Amino acid sequence: MDLVAAFTHDVEAALASNKEITMVTIDVQRAFDTLLPKRLLERMTRQGWPLPLLQLVKSFLTDRKVRVKLEKSTTPYYLVACGTPQGSPLSPVLYMLYLAEPLLQDTTLRFGYADDICLYRATKSLDTNVTLLAEDVRSIMAWGADNKIAFAPEKLEMIHITARRGNHSPPCVINDELTIHPITSAPKDGE
Repeated sequence: MDLVAAFTHDVEAALASNKEITMVTIDVQRAFDTLLPKRLLERMTRQGWPLPLLQLVKSFLTDRKVRVKLEKSTTPYYLVACGTPQGSPLSPVLYMLYLAEPLLQDTTLRFGYADDICLYRATKSLDTNVTLLAEDVRSIMAWGADNKIAFAPEKLEMIHITARRGNHSPPCVINDELTIHPITSAPKDGE
């Protein structure tokens, strides 16, 4: 709720200044299943977390076992080498720490929760917003590739928020293969 309240405040302030806002959301693909415990602990160490907490997190993420029960059948236990337990209240917090680097690059225009990232821009022009956001998305995707984190391109979403009348609703072109079209009720340009 705090993130929604902060974003709402920023949108209201931007609209009061005659700016237009564009927001892009990004989802990490299979986030909880693919978290690498050693990388998380390295990041938490760089972030300055105390040793007892690091030891607790290491214990939480190592030597985990799973098995499946379906009706009257149960599989044997299997060791889990990576990931964090879905459903645990600690898992979203750990994943936020895992994604802290790209979020901290610009805390005024980026925020996240668990495996979701939200970016936004507020300028005098939607075209400027999508140009800046395309650079931001490319930067985050490059960081993800360097850190073995994949983003789900099919879950990228964008919305424009403006007080101006008209149907101008530009897409955000990330690269030749990826364009984010805005969620809108207005007709697309050229229709």
